[in-house]
Amino acid sequence: MKITTLEYFITVAEAGSIRAAAQKLYLAQPSLTKSLQSMEQELGVQLFTRTSSGIRLTIAGETILPQARQVIALYNGWLELGTVTSLKKVDVYSHISLAEFLVPDILLRLRESYPELTVSYRTEAQPERYLSADAQEPHLILTLGSPQVDLSRELKALNNRKVVLASGVYGCLVNRLSPLAQRENLTFSDLKKYYLAFANHTLEPMNQSDSALTAIDQFLPDLVRTITDKHIVEVGTVNSVVELVRQHTDTYAIAFAPAHYRYSGVQTGELVFVPLQEKGVEAELQLLYPVRAFQQHPSFRSLVNNLESEMQRFVQVHLPA
Repeated sequence: MKITTLEYFITVAEAGSIRAAAQKLYLAQPSLTKSLQSMEQELGVQLFTRTSSGIRLTIAGETILPQARQVIALYNGWLELGTVTSLKKVDVYSHISLAEFLVPDILLRLRESYPELTVSYRTEAQPERYLSADAQEPHLILTLGSPQVDLSRELKALNNRKVVLASGVYGCLVNRLSPLAQRENLTFSDLKKYYLAFANHTLEPMNQSDSALTAIDQFLPDLVRTITDKHIVEVGTVNSVVELVRQHTDTYAIAFAPAHYRYSGVQTGELVFVPLQEKGVEAELQLLYPVRAFQQHPSFRSLVNNLESEMQRFVQVHLPA
């Protein structure tokens, strides 16, 4: 039996459904089902029973689950024994729409626990281009990806894992007094007479051809075909963008829901999020990282686990069931 089979079993047990587990593992449901069936055949027991709301563990499954977790913990410990050197450096790349979201606070706490660890943090229009299998200087990527884009081949080739932290849409953050705030949704054409506020610190400083338009083209190409650089106001930071929108009714910013709840202006009602009604505005908040680094290094594992738990807490606070 493969270690991955045990990991699949644990994920399904925790998710309570094949579909939810398959999405989390980035696997096709038939492949996951086949893996579980092979495990049942090898052990000679039934692990799950179907219910109206999903699946639940059998008595045998409940017995095996804690033992499977122990095996995974032991396996990860064995991998750590093979680590010649402790982790010295981690590169964290975040999507420009997520600048200053989740990561900075978590990195501060990480440095307190692992003072010897050097962490670099950058925002990019396409952070997934930094996918790497390197376990000694790993890259952790927090990005917004399209649900329609299949990264399974790249992830498998580099032994990377994808975790979907949240699903949502792009939209416009606007002043509550703006005419745009009165709309239930917006099209790109609705934005022609307005100014897009953009944080230029997200641009690559060494690339002279880089611009706000080229950055936006990476995730909302149809918007770039609608507006011109004359309708873009570049400011220094994300906080400056939010403040600009707060003060002007003819300005908007592109944001991703549900991450937009982090802005204080949204919480006070000064800013309104209006979703875009266009093709390609659906997105997933994805966490991508090399599996080997996660297995070998406690500091890297702590970083990944903290990001997952903080996002779960964020969603629970702002999007209660």
